Amino acid sequence: MIRRIALLWGLAFVLMVQSIVYAVPHNWQWIESDDEFGYFVDMANITKTTNFNGKVREAELWLKMKYTAKSAKAVLEDFDHSYINADLLADDGAGIFKIKLDFLRGSVHVLSSSFLDKSGNVLVTDTDAFYQYVDVQSFYRPVFTYVENHLAGTNSYSIYKDKKARPCVNAKNVDGNKEYTVVNLWRAHYLNNDESKAVVPVSVYTYDANMENVRTYCTDWCYDFKNNTYNITAVIQRNSNDEWAYYDLADNGEVSKPTAIVPDTIGEAIKKQLMSFATGHKKLLHRLDGDGLTVER
Repeated sequence: MIRRIALLWGLAFVLMVQSIVYAVPHNWQWIESDDEFGYFVDMANITKTTNFNGKVREAELWLKMKYTAKSAKAVLEDFDHSYINADLLADDGAGIFKIKLDFLRGSVHVLSSSFLDKSGNVLVTDTDAFYQYVDVQSFYRPVFTYVENHLAGTNSYSIYKDKKARPCVNAKNVDGNKEYTVVNLWRAHYLNNDESKAVVPVSVYTYDANMENVRTYCTDWCYDFKNNTYNITAVIQRNSNDEWAYYDLADNGEVSKPTAIVPDTIGEAIKKQLMSFATGHKKLLHRLDGDGLTVER
Protein backbone atom coordinates (compact mmCIF):
# COMPACT_ATOMS: atom_id res chain seq x y z
CA MET A 1 0.00 0.00 0.00
CA ILE A 2 2.79 2.42 0.94
CA ARG A 3 4.63 1.59 -2.28
CA ARG A 4 1.46 2.23 -4.31
CA ILE A 5 0.96 5.61 -2.63
CA ALA A 6 4.60 6.51 -3.31
CA LEU A 7 4.25 5.56 -6.97
CA LEU A 8 1.04 7.56 -7.30
CA TRP A 9 2.66 10.59 -5.67
CA GLY A 10 5.67 10.31 -7.95
CA LEU A 11 3.41 10.14 -11.01
CA ALA A 12 1.40 13.10 -9.77
CA PHE A 13 4.56 15.16 -9.29
CA VAL A 14 5.79 14.37 -12.80
CA LEU A 15 2.39 15.34 -14.24
CA MET A 16 2.49 18.55 -12.22
CA VAL A 17 5.90 19.46 -13.65
CA GLN A 18 4.70 18.69 -17.17
CA SER A 19 1.62 20.87 -16.70
CA ILE A 20 3.81 23.72 -15.43
CA VAL A 21 5.97 23.46 -18.56
CA TYR A 22 2.87 24.07 -20.64
CA ALA A 23 1.08 26.52 -18.32
CA VAL A 24 3.85 29.08 -17.77
CA PRO A 25 3.76 31.74 -20.54
CA HIS A 26 7.45 31.62 -21.39
CA ASN A 27 9.23 34.66 -22.81
CA TRP A 28 12.32 33.06 -24.30
CA GLN A 29 15.40 35.23 -24.73
CA TRP A 30 18.13 33.81 -26.95
CA ILE A 31 21.54 33.94 -25.22
CA GLU A 32 23.97 32.23 -27.55
CA SER A 33 24.45 29.24 -29.85
CA ASP A 34 27.30 27.11 -31.08
CA ASP A 35 27.58 24.12 -33.42
CA GLU A 36 25.69 21.86 -31.01
CA PHE A 37 23.57 23.88 -28.57
CA GLY A 38 21.27 26.87 -28.43
CA TYR A 39 20.63 28.58 -25.07
CA PHE A 40 17.37 30.42 -24.24
CA VAL A 41 16.20 31.83 -20.89
CA ASP A 42 12.70 32.89 -19.85
CA MET A 43 13.55 36.41 -18.70
CA ALA A 44 9.98 37.18 -17.62
CA ASN A 45 9.84 34.44 -14.97
CA ILE A 46 12.95 34.80 -12.81
CA THR A 47 12.70 34.62 -9.02
CA LYS A 48 15.73 36.16 -7.38
CA THR A 49 17.05 35.92 -3.84
CA THR A 50 18.99 38.87 -2.43
CA ASN A 51 20.92 39.54 0.76
CA PHE A 52 20.17 42.41 3.14
CA ASN A 53 22.33 44.72 1.05
CA GLY A 54 20.17 44.02 -1.98
CA LYS A 55 22.87 42.01 -3.73
CA VAL A 56 21.63 39.09 -5.83
CA ARG A 57 22.57 35.76 -4.25
CA GLU A 58 20.38 33.22 -6.12
CA ALA A 59 17.99 33.03 -9.07
CA GLU A 60 15.42 30.43 -10.07
CA LEU A 61 14.39 30.33 -13.72
CA TRP A 62 13.42 28.36 -16.83
CA LEU A 63 16.04 27.35 -19.40
CA LYS A 64 15.35 26.06 -22.90
CA MET A 65 17.97 24.18 -24.91
CA LYS A 66 17.95 23.44 -28.65
CA TYR A 67 20.03 20.58 -30.04
CA THR A 68 21.58 19.17 -33.18
CA ALA A 69 21.28 15.44 -33.93
CA LYS A 70 24.71 14.87 -32.35
CA SER A 71 24.09 16.87 -29.18
CA ALA A 72 20.54 15.48 -28.78
CA LYS A 73 21.93 11.94 -28.73
CA ALA A 74 24.62 12.94 -26.20
CA VAL A 75 22.24 14.72 -23.82
CA LEU A 76 19.72 11.87 -23.86
CA GLU A 77 22.53 9.47 -22.97
CA ASP A 78 23.67 11.78 -20.15
CA PHE A 79 20.14 11.75 -18.72
CA ASP A 80 19.86 7.94 -19.14
CA HIS A 81 17.23 8.25 -21.89
CA SER A 82 19.18 6.70 -24.77
CA TYR A 83 16.08 4.63 -25.62
CA ILE A 84 14.45 7.79 -27.03
CA ASN A 85 15.00 8.51 -30.73
CA ALA A 86 17.35 11.50 -30.72
CA ASP A 87 15.83 12.75 -34.00
CA LEU A 88 12.62 13.57 -32.11
CA LEU A 89 14.54 15.98 -29.92
CA ALA A 90 16.85 17.36 -32.60
CA ASP A 91 14.09 18.01 -35.15
CA ASP A 92 12.86 21.31 -33.64
CA GLY A 93 12.42 19.66 -30.26
CA ALA A 94 13.77 21.19 -27.04
CA GLY A 95 14.90 20.56 -23.50
CA ILE A 96 13.06 22.58 -20.84
CA PHE A 97 14.81 22.88 -17.46
CA LYS A 98 13.86 24.47 -14.15
CA ILE A 99 17.14 25.58 -12.57
CA LYS A 100 18.45 27.51 -9.56
CA LEU A 101 21.66 29.53 -9.81
CA ASP A 102 23.75 30.12 -6.68
CA PHE A 103 26.03 33.06 -7.47
CA LEU A 104 27.96 32.85 -4.19
CA ARG A 105 28.92 29.19 -4.46
CA GLY A 106 29.03 29.21 -8.23
CA SER A 107 26.61 26.37 -8.80
CA VAL A 108 23.58 25.33 -10.82
CA HIS A 109 20.88 23.11 -9.32
CA VAL A 110 18.81 21.44 -12.03
CA LEU A 111 15.42 20.97 -10.34
CA SER A 112 13.53 19.35 -13.21
CA SER A 113 14.01 18.56 -16.89
CA SER A 114 11.63 17.78 -19.74
CA PHE A 115 12.43 16.86 -23.32
CA LEU A 116 9.87 17.79 -25.98
CA ASP A 117 9.44 16.89 -29.64
CA LYS A 118 8.77 19.47 -32.37
CA SER A 119 5.01 19.41 -31.64
CA GLY A 120 5.58 20.22 -27.98
CA ASN A 121 4.75 16.71 -26.79
CA VAL A 122 6.70 15.71 -23.67
CA LEU A 123 8.98 12.77 -24.44
CA VAL A 124 10.16 12.35 -20.85
CA THR A 125 10.34 14.34 -17.60
CA ASP A 126 12.84 14.00 -14.75
CA THR A 127 12.34 15.44 -11.28
CA ASP A 128 15.55 14.15 -9.69
CA ALA A 129 17.48 17.33 -8.85
CA PHE A 130 21.23 17.42 -9.33
CA TYR A 131 24.06 19.89 -8.77
CA GLN A 132 26.61 21.25 -11.21
CA TYR A 133 29.62 23.43 -10.37
CA VAL A 134 30.23 26.40 -12.65
CA ASP A 135 33.83 26.84 -13.79
CA VAL A 136 35.46 27.56 -17.15
CA GLN A 137 34.37 24.19 -18.55
CA SER A 138 30.80 24.24 -17.28
CA PHE A 139 27.96 23.61 -19.74
CA TYR A 140 25.83 26.14 -17.81
CA ARG A 141 28.39 28.96 -17.78
CA PRO A 142 26.64 31.09 -20.48
CA VAL A 143 23.34 30.97 -18.56
CA PHE A 144 25.00 31.63 -15.21
CA THR A 145 26.86 34.74 -16.38
CA TYR A 146 24.06 36.09 -18.59
CA VAL A 147 21.48 35.99 -15.80
CA GLU A 148 23.92 37.40 -13.24
CA ASN A 149 24.72 40.21 -15.66
CA HIS A 150 21.00 40.89 -16.15
CA LEU A 151 20.13 40.92 -12.44
CA ALA A 152 23.25 42.56 -10.99
CA GLY A 153 24.46 44.73 -13.86
CA THR A 154 28.01 43.43 -13.46
CA ASN A 155 28.95 42.84 -17.11
CA SER A 156 29.58 39.22 -16.09
CA TYR A 157 28.61 37.76 -19.47
CA SER A 158 31.19 39.68 -21.53
CA ILE A 159 33.85 39.34 -18.81
CA TYR A 160 33.71 35.53 -18.74
CA LYS A 161 34.25 35.43 -22.51
CA ASP A 162 37.57 37.24 -22.10
CA LYS A 163 40.42 34.72 -21.76
CA LYS A 164 42.18 37.18 -19.44
CA ALA A 165 39.44 36.48 -16.89
CA ARG A 166 40.41 32.79 -16.74
CA PRO A 167 44.21 32.61 -16.94
CA CYS A 168 46.24 29.44 -16.58
CA VAL A 169 48.90 30.09 -13.92
CA ASN A 170 50.54 26.69 -13.86
CA ALA A 171 51.00 23.77 -16.26
CA LYS A 172 53.02 20.70 -15.39
CA ASN A 173 53.39 16.97 -15.99
CA VAL A 174 52.18 14.69 -13.18
CA ASP A 175 52.60 10.91 -13.49
CA GLY A 176 52.38 11.04 -17.28
CA ASN A 177 49.39 13.38 -17.25
CA LYS A 178 49.18 17.09 -17.96
CA GLU A 179 47.88 19.30 -15.15
CA TYR A 180 46.60 22.85 -15.63
CA THR A 181 45.70 25.34 -12.88
CA VAL A 182 43.14 27.93 -14.01
CA VAL A 183 42.04 30.99 -12.01
CA ASN A 184 38.34 31.86 -12.36
CA LEU A 185 38.74 35.62 -11.99
CA TRP A 186 35.27 36.16 -13.50
CA ARG A 187 33.84 34.60 -10.32
CA ALA A 188 36.08 36.37 -7.78
CA HIS A 189 34.51 38.62 -5.13
CA TYR A 190 35.50 40.74 -2.16
CA LEU A 191 34.80 39.33 1.27
CA ASN A 192 32.06 41.26 3.10
CA ASN A 193 32.69 44.57 1.30
CA ASP A 194 36.35 44.53 2.39
CA GLU A 195 38.69 45.24 -0.52
CA SER A 196 41.65 43.92 1.47
CA LYS A 197 40.19 40.40 1.28
CA ALA A 198 39.00 38.56 -1.80
CA VAL A 199 37.85 35.04 -2.67
CA VAL A 200 38.70 33.49 -6.02
CA PRO A 201 37.80 29.98 -7.28
CA VAL A 202 40.71 27.97 -8.68
CA SER A 203 40.28 24.88 -10.89
CA VAL A 204 42.85 22.16 -11.54
CA TYR A 205 42.33 20.03 -14.65
CA THR A 206 44.23 16.80 -15.29
CA TYR A 207 44.39 15.31 -18.80
CA ASP A 208 45.86 12.03 -19.99
CA ALA A 209 48.07 11.54 -23.06
CA ASN A 210 44.98 11.61 -25.31
CA MET A 211 43.86 14.91 -23.73
CA GLU A 212 40.90 13.22 -22.06
CA ASN A 213 39.94 14.87 -18.79
CA VAL A 214 40.63 12.40 -15.98
CA ARG A 215 40.12 14.68 -12.97
CA THR A 216 38.84 18.12 -12.05
CA TYR A 217 39.50 19.56 -8.61
CA CYS A 218 38.37 23.04 -7.52
CA THR A 219 39.04 25.16 -4.44
CA ASP A 220 38.10 28.62 -3.18
CA TRP A 221 41.16 30.69 -2.21
CA CYS A 222 40.67 33.57 0.23
CA TYR A 223 43.35 36.26 0.00
CA ASP A 224 44.24 38.67 2.79
CA PHE A 225 46.20 41.40 1.03
CA LYS A 226 47.09 43.29 4.22
CA ASN A 227 48.77 40.29 5.82
CA ASN A 228 49.98 38.86 2.50
CA THR A 229 48.44 35.44 3.16
CA TYR A 230 45.80 33.12 1.70
CA ASN A 231 43.84 30.11 2.89
CA ILE A 232 41.52 27.54 1.33
CA THR A 233 37.86 28.02 2.32
CA ALA A 234 36.06 25.41 0.21
CA VAL A 235 36.72 22.28 -1.83
CA ILE A 236 34.58 21.32 -4.82
CA GLN A 237 35.03 17.97 -6.55
CA ARG A 238 33.20 14.98 -7.96
CA ASN A 239 32.21 12.26 -5.50
CA SER A 240 32.15 8.49 -6.01
CA ASN A 241 28.88 8.83 -7.97
CA ASP A 242 30.54 11.30 -10.39
CA GLU A 243 28.43 14.10 -8.92
CA TRP A 244 29.71 17.52 -7.89
CA ALA A 245 29.93 18.14 -4.15
CA TYR A 246 30.66 21.50 -2.44
CA TYR A 247 32.47 21.24 0.88
CA ASP A 248 32.67 24.47 2.91
CA LEU A 249 35.40 24.10 5.50
CA ALA A 250 33.97 26.64 7.96
CA ASP A 251 30.49 25.10 7.78
CA ASN A 252 32.07 21.78 8.78
CA GLY A 253 34.10 23.17 11.67
CA GLU A 254 37.36 23.21 9.72
CA VAL A 255 39.63 26.15 8.99
CA SER A 256 42.76 25.94 6.91
CA LYS A 257 45.72 27.87 8.32
CA PRO A 258 46.79 31.02 6.48
CA THR A 259 49.71 30.45 4.13
CA ALA A 260 52.26 33.20 3.66
CA ILE A 261 52.62 34.38 0.08
CA VAL A 262 56.23 34.07 -1.02
CA PRO A 263 57.85 34.91 -4.38
CA ASP A 264 57.81 32.46 -7.28
CA THR A 265 54.95 30.34 -5.93
CA ILE A 266 51.49 29.62 -7.29
CA GLY A 267 50.05 31.60 -4.40
CA GLU A 268 51.88 34.70 -5.60
CA ALA A 269 50.94 34.05 -9.24
CA ILE A 270 47.24 33.93 -8.37
CA LYS A 271 47.54 37.04 -6.18
CA LYS A 272 49.08 39.02 -9.04
CA GLN A 273 46.33 37.95 -11.43
CA LEU A 274 43.64 38.79 -8.88
CA MET A 275 44.99 42.25 -8.03
CA SER A 276 45.46 43.15 -11.69
CA PHE A 277 41.93 41.98 -12.53
CA ALA A 278 40.42 43.88 -9.57
CA THR A 279 41.75 47.20 -10.86
CA GLY A 280 39.20 47.35 -13.66
CA HIS A 281 36.40 45.21 -12.22
CA LYS A 282 35.45 46.73 -8.86
CA LYS A 283 31.71 46.41 -9.50
CA LEU A 284 31.99 42.73 -10.31
CA LEU A 285 34.01 42.01 -7.16
CA HIS A 286 31.50 43.90 -4.99
CA ARG A 287 28.46 42.04 -6.40
CA LEU A 288 28.12 39.73 -3.36
CA ASP A 289 28.74 42.19 -0.51
CA GLY A 290 26.88 41.39 2.72
CA ASP A 291 25.11 38.26 3.90
CA GLY A 292 21.66 37.12 5.03
CA LEU A 293 18.86 36.19 2.62
CA THR A 294 15.45 37.56 1.75
CA VAL A 295 13.39 36.40 -1.23
CA GLU A 296 11.88 38.85 -3.68
CA ARG A 297 10.57 38.64 -7.24
